Amino acid sequence: MSLDRFTDGRAEGSRNQEYLPLLAETLQKLPYHRSMGMKIEEYGDGHCLIRVAVSENILSPFGAVHGGILYSLCDVAAAIATFTRLAIDYLPVTADINVSILTAVSEGELDIKAKVLKMGKRSCFIDSRAMQGQELVAVARVTKTIIAFPRMKTILGL
Repeated sequence: MSLDRFTDGRAEGSRNQEYLPLLAETLQKLPYHRSMGMKIEEYGDGHCLIRVAVSENILSPFGAVHGGILYSLCDVAAAIATFTRLAIDYLPVTADINVSILTAVSEGELDIKAKVLKMGKRSCFIDSRAMQGQELVAVARVTKTIIAFPRMKTILGL
């Protein structure tokens, strides 16, 4: 793969927006995402909002949302926020993630909000936050590496 091919992943204008609804639907149907009750509420131009109702499926044996679930949700939201800035044949892959869990949650709903902080040619830096109402539950700094992924159209059935 040439470096030019690798670094041309950033979408210009809205040329990538056409595939985003199909991508969101595909991601929401993944068994792991379904098991968490993940709902992609909104996305576009470097941001994403995922909503999850706290249920037994995501609780630890101690009655609070499992930390690994918070990690996963922050990572998925970061990926979707990054996808909104990429052409269809590129994929954001997690290179690094640091999640700080600030408080336990055992009921209600969680909103996971992700925002692209900086988009480079081969990497993207994203802030993800899990909120319950106005309370910050977890904060994540996510770094995604951008790779060429020509199979995306096939996976999405395009």
